[in-house]
Amino acid sequence: MREMGKFMYELNKIQPHLKSLRDMLDPKYYDDIVNVINHIAGLDERTGKYRAPSTAYNLGLHIKSISLLLEAECIKEQNTAKREAVKDLLCLINEGFTTDINKTVGENQCESKRRKKIVLPTAEDILALKTFLTRGLEEAYNSLLIEYTPKCWRDLAGLTLTSLQLFNRRRAGELERIELSDYKTFEYVNENDDSLQQLDASVKAVARNYGRFFIRGKLNRAVPVILSRQLVSYTDMIVKYREAYGVPKENPYVFGIPGRTHFTHLSACVLIRRYAKACGAPNPHTLRGTELRKQIATACSLYNLSDPLVEDMANHLGHHIDIHKKIYRQSIGREVPNIVNILLKTLGEGEVEEDTEEDSRAFVGNQNNGDSSPILLDDTHYYDTFGDNSNPIHTTNMTISTPSNILNNFDNCAPIDTISMKNATVSAPSNVASHFDDNFEPIHTTKKKNTTISTPSNTLHLSSIDTISKKNATVSAPSNVASHFDDNFEPIHTTKKKNTTISTPSNTLHLSSIDTISKKNATVSRPSNDASYDSINTSMSKRTSWSNEEKQAVNEQFDHMIQFGVVPTYKECMELKEQYPCLEKRTPPQIKSYVVYQTKKKETVGHCSQFKRVRWTTPERNLVFSEFKSYLEQKNLPSLRKCSEVISKHPILSSRTPEVLKAYINNQNKKKN
Repeated sequence: MREMGKFMYELNKIQPHLKSLRDMLDPKYYDDIVNVINHIAGLDERTGKYRAPSTAYNLGLHIKSISLLLEAECIKEQNTAKREAVKDLLCLINEGFTTDINKTVGENQCESKRRKKIVLPTAEDILALKTFLTRGLEEAYNSLLIEYTPKCWRDLAGLTLTSLQLFNRRRAGELERIELSDYKTFEYVNENDDSLQQLDASVKAVARNYGRFFIRGKLNRAVPVILSRQLVSYTDMIVKYREAYGVPKENPYVFGIPGRTHFTHLSACVLIRRYAKACGAPNPHTLRGTELRKQIATACSLYNLSDPLVEDMANHLGHHIDIHKKIYRQSIGREVPNIVNILLKTLGEGEVEEDTEEDSRAFVGNQNNGDSSPILLDDTHYYDTFGDNSNPIHTTNMTISTPSNILNNFDNCAPIDTISMKNATVSAPSNVASHFDDNFEPIHTTKKKNTTISTPSNTLHLSSIDTISKKNATVSAPSNVASHFDDNFEPIHTTKKKNTTISTPSNTLHLSSIDTISKKNATVSRPSNDASYDSINTSMSKRTSWSNEEKQAVNEQFDHMIQFGVVPTYKECMELKEQYPCLEKRTPPQIKSYVVYQTKKKETVGHCSQFKRVRWTTPERNLVFSEFKSYLEQKNLPSLRKCSEVISKHPILSSRTPEVLKAYINNQNKKKN
């Protein structure tokens, strides 16, 4: 209304005789309309930029919408002359606004967006707000359990609403308008769900404490709101005392409050501003609804999630997957190191190194002041295992060694669970050999490239190395430790990356077995003079073809599912495995995949056979021309019932369907034209 009021005021200055908007919407004033829009939006003639590009765009939309309404009114009034004038104005708007206004608006908005720096909330900011809300909720809830007071109820309602927004990252307007009827549909996760049975025990334990209900989102989407058991108890307390606070019964909202109308409710935007300032966060201005949604979208990119998980997150947030990736997800510059590597390689100044999972993990902080407070912590840490308070170590080119002055500590040394640094070396000096006993804990995993795990010349009884899982990793033993490897030496189970070399020196004995080498370019070398070298199982990971017995078992049991395109559940696959011993080596996902493949194969075969084209024979054509002569002369189409009657009457057409017969007649009519 304000924008259109300004428009009418400025246009009246140019054309004083125009008193109403109806008179102004005329094609002869099109140039004046464009000039007024440019004046209101602050167009700089020298630079060609708008001071307020969105104002120019909105005025164009308003004028177009009002012109359409005026055209409808002219139709009702049968005012042909005015209708034609408005119709001509709409043609000018559709064609002219694109070049006169919208093009410049788009360029200005893209430039502003490119130069705008978006500051996302840091982990410290979010933690401060979460701590403040948790403490406030407990105090207000405990006070209400003792005695009801309006202040405690209002505090509990506001803190609960903001906690829902912080946890779910929903839009403020969606949460503050949660209706009681929607909240009553809340239910916890079904523990008997087949999808839940396949999850880990720790994930199941977390899932049991949460439930959800659906509310209306943008574009009438049904979007979920997830609540913990604690938040459910807080919300139930709000609903319990809402009438005591004076909320009308007609108010449909969970967070409704007394007001001028029956539809007054708390404002989530006002509350999150208030609590962000009160919690003592370093950057309270970043704790806003949109910034929190952008933060979670950006954080998801650090996890390298699969496409289905990204789509699930976008659905939870209530927007399209493209909006999630292009609008909410912010650029964090993690591709810069890889591009720099390639550029340096082309200049002959460096070697190209592949990006790994740990390299792609980044810290997202304040881009203005260089704050590197992380949004997400890496789930792979390096710990100082010699103390109780283990602190993560993030480094490259690091050597983990056991110096000679801490020999007595090896008996109590906890295991080094993960070695995931770049170019990391694990070694022990020559004078600590006697301190490695049979109970020395294993080094479980190496997760980085160019990693060397070696045993020095007099190191004894290194129990096992479970996994070598990155490329260019070398497992070696020096020439004089061969006698220390006995028959109980644990196997090296798996190599999971390319360019991995596993070797034994010329006089290394009793290396029992290497179970699997499962990636390309992996080399297993055996020295020429190692007579007692045991067997190495170099069987590569291959897909095993389904035997006829396995196919018959699945086809017999799940024939009805293949017919109707139904996928069996995890439980049904397990029951099938128990019933047929031949499927012992097959996993439930493999059985499911086989059923899905058979279903798609059946659909493909059926589709091809159904739509296979067969040429019309001369007897068929003559019969069609004689039976449908009148239709062909008048260029009309017979009904499907008529076509069915002709097919049933003449066996020569038994291979044709009524639809095919009708389509043939239609094609003949088109040929005559």
